[in-house]
Amino acid sequence: MDTEILKVRFLVSFCLLVAAVLLGFTIFALTSYLPNDTAFAKDLIRLHVLANSNLPKDQDLKLLVRDAILLEAGRLLAAADNKVDAHTILEQNKDRIKAAAQETVLAHGFDYPVRVETGSFAFPERAYGRLILPAGSYDALRVEIGRAAGENWWCVLFPPLCLADLKIGEYHKPPLNQAAGKRIVFRLKFLDQLAQTRYAQTIQRWWQASAAGYLLLAK
Repeated sequence: MDTEILKVRFLVSFCLLVAAVLLGFTIFALTSYLPNDTAFAKDLIRLHVLANSNLPKDQDLKLLVRDAILLEAGRLLAAADNKVDAHTILEQNKDRIKAAAQETVLAHGFDYPVRVETGSFAFPERAYGRLILPAGSYDALRVEIGRAAGENWWCVLFPPLCLADLKIGEYHKPPLNQAAGKRIVFRLKFLDQLAQTRYAQTIQRWWQASAAGYLLLAK
């Protein structure tokens, strides 16, 4: 009987050791080939729209201007394959984007001036679904309406995350994870994928076998 108990103890210990090694290897392998959100953030161009004030009418106008900008930018950036192309297109078409925004303001009965500029601007940490962008400086298209003293609206202009989410007009591109070659680490999705790997399933079976072995020892 003592021999049988020793065999079970040895089997349980061996299974736990192998399971721990395989789990560590799996996590290391997956994280090594998937860049994090911080690395991907360098390839983004963001959009920042500032309302004239926090009055409801000005906040509503901000969203109308946003829609006009996204529609115009979507058409312009449809042929952009990378950040450099996108930045060049935006820089060359700032007047066109400004005109679209200004026309929207005037069409809704306001006389606020609109200012459009490209550059590097500070952004707080923001979450777009499962994508989390850390606080820091980002290349962006900045649009100021009137006094620009109201609440902001942020989004990712390139790759077209906000365009895909809002489904503005007729513009459409693949979801961000496809357009960027699946270069984003979706943190919750990563855990789901890890649990579905062959190694994780093997570890689960061994863990169940180990638990059964401990139950035998307890009897």
